[in-house]
Amino acid sequence: MPEEELAELKSKIHIRNAIRLLEGMKFNGGIYIKLGQHLSALGYILPLEWTETFRVLHDRCPSTSKDEVNDMLIKDFGKGIDEIFSEFDDEPIGVASIAQVHRARLRDSGQEVAVKLQHPKISRYSSFDLKTTTAIVKLAKKLLPNFEFSWLAEEMNQNMPIELNFKFEDENASRARENFANSKQLALKIPIVYWANRRMICMEFVTGAKLNDHVYMKKHGIDANQVSREITKIFSEMIYLHGWVHCDAHPGNLMIRASDNKEGFEVILLDHGLYRHLSEDFRFLYAKLWLSIIEKNTEKIREYSFLLGGTDATYKLITGILTGNSWSSIQPSDADQSTGKKDMSARFISLVPDIAHLLSQVPRELIFLFKTQDLLKLVHQDLGATQDQKVQYLIMARYCSEVIYQSHFSRTFKSPVDGMILFEKSIFSFMGAWLSYWGFRLQLKFYLFVLSIWPNFDLAK
Repeated sequence: MPEEELAELKSKIHIRNAIRLLEGMKFNGGIYIKLGQHLSALGYILPLEWTETFRVLHDRCPSTSKDEVNDMLIKDFGKGIDEIFSEFDDEPIGVASIAQVHRARLRDSGQEVAVKLQHPKISRYSSFDLKTTTAIVKLAKKLLPNFEFSWLAEEMNQNMPIELNFKFEDENASRARENFANSKQLALKIPIVYWANRRMICMEFVTGAKLNDHVYMKKHGIDANQVSREITKIFSEMIYLHGWVHCDAHPGNLMIRASDNKEGFEVILLDHGLYRHLSEDFRFLYAKLWLSIIEKNTEKIREYSFLLGGTDATYKLITGILTGNSWSSIQPSDADQSTGKKDMSARFISLVPDIAHLLSQVPRELIFLFKTQDLLKLVHQDLGATQDQKVQYLIMARYCSEVIYQSHFSRTFKSPVDGMILFEKSIFSFMGAWLSYWGFRLQLKFYLFVLSIWPNFDLAK
């Protein structure tokens, strides 16, 4: 069989099997949909046909009927829908794996709100479903020792109880809003939560459009590349400066709305049910790794891959997962690697056992950032952004260099340094970090200024 026909046949088989599994996840709901969402973010290990098929689980999940919602409210509050709300849209405006959102109006104040309501069945069956998922992963490990995914079951067992208690979402949203309070230059909107209990949140009703609503963006004169850059800034600030990062940055949790601010739009960040804390030491090393990748410094990539992941043997794999590019795009002279982006999906498939082993060894924080990078690629794809990847790298470099500069400042001036020689070394490290930070910051300012008057300017040139 010709190679092209074989590839087409494989693709059809992947799509058929992915659809079958998707239907099973939708039928079982809850935890299984959450599992499908996790799988959709594993673009560096699963075929494209699978991740694209599972993407519908981000915002097109089975809904709960109004009667079931009413029964849950009576059980939790002693009051039904008509007693709490003067208006309540029967059709949810969004349905996810754990909850659905309705537009409503409070009876006591007349205020328009968005009401997030947990699917009643999920708390009833979550314990059993988690045990079943864990058992399946363990069985898969026994049958296929090279495919180690126990970390995925561990993540779900650890995170699900947090996600099922909406009081945590209230706290997370408040903390994120406080973290961005001084970042007035960012066009970010985090809806205010008015009150929350375990299975219901009442929050500010904010209108907006999906990231792939290009008609809305054209109507309001919103530039997709500018939105893409803004989202990169928002998540770079979370990862490198705050160390308090939204765990589910898929396109269904981001919206766009027109605004009269200088950007002409705001990015609306939704679903704050789960956040990940990144320590200062981890952020410093992760920033060093990314700067090494951006600067194409092989020895530094190897060094910081080891410090972050405990091994330097897989530094090319770690780089490939983070960037979505072949190693040859980092070091073109390295002839033993594939030669371009075109075949990266196929190359990753051939490396599935190696990637599975890597994921079982590296810290959970690094796995989380693998997932975040992959989800943000989907975000930029939905936007239809055409900006060169180098622009995203320059924005990230500005934030990476800032956290490195801050760390050196703290070590030099806020921590005791024993001996003049050590102090001098610390001063030189601080000055180098300071110059790097301002160098990237000025480069970014200059480039964004050029883009404002010459949108098609190519950074590579």
